[in-house]
Amino acid sequence: MTTLSYSFGSSSVPTETYTGAADVDVDGDGVPDGIALDFDGSGHGDSIAWDSDGDGRVDTILVSSQHDGVYDTAYYDPSGNGHWDAAEEVSLTLGGATEAPPAADPTPAPELTYSFGSSTVPTETYTGAADVDVDGDGVPDGIALDFDGSGHSDSIAWDSDGDGRVDTILVSSQHDGVYDTAYHDPSGNGHWDVAESIDGDPAAHAGADTGAGEVTLSPAGNGSGATDPVAPADPVDPVDPDGPGGSDNPDGPTDPDHGTDPDEGHVPMDPMNPFDSVDYEVGGDDDPFARLVLLEDDGS
Repeated sequence: MTTLSYSFGSSSVPTETYTGAADVDVDGDGVPDGIALDFDGSGHGDSIAWDSDGDGRVDTILVSSQHDGVYDTAYYDPSGNGHWDAAEEVSLTLGGATEAPPAADPTPAPELTYSFGSSTVPTETYTGAADVDVDGDGVPDGIALDFDGSGHSDSIAWDSDGDGRVDTILVSSQHDGVYDTAYHDPSGNGHWDVAESIDGDPAAHAGADTGAGEVTLSPAGNGSGATDPVAPADPVDPVDPDGPGGSDNPDGPTDPDHGTDPDEGHVPMDPMNPFDSVDYEVGGDDDPFARLVLLEDDGS
């Protein structure tokens, strides 16, 4: 049987050295290498004076603060005077002697609802599991999708206020992870027809509408308050204006998914690419983007 030596003392109590037979196998190799004792004065003899390197002298004391067989603190005696005045957090169970408590079930991702529609396409509502953490609090609060028809699923339908319903759509126009445009749906009909340039901090631009065409903002460095909408020279069109479906094409969208024959009927909307299958004449009365209002910092 293995005999171990260990010391205890304090600034007011002289250090004394003890010896005892090892009765705990910490590393699970079949050879006892620790002595069970009550180190923390809890009345539970479930702390372990452990000889971790096998030299016969205790160098680590393991403590289970919850007395559940999971050792969460290790104490050390770097000065060798038995004061055990250095500690660190650990997570250790005895090799095969004690089972770790079952792991908690992972928290399911929140379900979010969001809607898309246009003046010619009835609004449809979708539900999906959040897969993006926009505000960095460790809880997913957005859904990645292709909002601008670019083929990149790097836009984010974001529930900024945590009520389970998407209220802001963030778009990275350069597809570089920097979100420079936020779309809002003040009428709640899924048209997302209010847009604003943002400075890279989505939290400063969570859309709370104050009326048609106006969003209350708190941009960094500009205090808070409503921003007056500024009508752009040209309608804001999320689709690439130089592409085949852009506003520079006088014949309208030519993407096969859009269809060019008005008699083909309604093409169901893809919730992950909402405007890739909508029939409308770009720039016309039924263009869902022709009425976008661009909000810019007026410098006040």
